[in-house]
Amino acid sequence: LCLLFTSGTANFVLLKVLFSAYGEGAAFFVSQGINILYCIYGGILVYPRMLPRGWGHWVSLTMGLEPITASMHAPVHQRRFLAMGIMDCFG
Repeated sequence: LCLLFTSGTANFVLLKVLFSAYGEGAAFFVSQGINILYCIYGGILVYPRMLPRGWGHWVSLTMGLEPITASMHAPVHQRRFLAMGIMDCFG
């Protein structure tokens, strides 16, 4: 939890530095590029774990993580992340 608070604070400080250094227009472009990288990095970590025929289970165990189960794919979880994404888009 401490790591989460520290990384969140560092993220906002770095965003402030980014806007100060590059100005409004360029900083927004760089910020969107960083968001795209978050999507790519997240996909690199999650998609191999979702492979069918037991490969995803094996990848999860190799990475030292718990396997992704069918209950994790429930629409209730997806709605929460959709709501968080919409709120993030609105600022």
